[in-house]
Amino acid sequence: MGIVTVILSTHPHPPKEADMIIKHKVKHFRLDNVFDEVYATRPYPESKGEFMLKILKRRKIPKSQALMVGDSYIWDYEPATKVRIDALLIRSDYMHEHGAVKSIKNTIKKLSDIFTHI
Repeated sequence: MGIVTVILSTHPHPPKEADMIIKHKVKHFRLDNVFDEVYATRPYPESKGEFMLKILKRRKIPKSQALMVGDSYIWDYEPATKVRIDALLIRSDYMHEHGAVKSIKNTIKKLSDIFTHI
């Protein structure tokens, strides 16, 4: 389908250790063939937006062709929308963190709902 899939997971450990931990988890759950790239982002919300922009630039993908899917408003949805990347928030208990419900425009119940959005 020509879709590039990337995991960006916020992790508090030092960068090299954090990358190793998240890559180990992906391999443990046998998801390494599902994702093109896997990264641990730094423990500040803007880090994900910075990573997204770097990946898009390197792969020469316009922001209009990108989509962030996450379960946290503060760590996933907001960083994407701040750098003008479309985002979907998976409905969960995290959705109500920091009173952000009013600014959430796109939500899904399960990952397969992504296809109705794109």
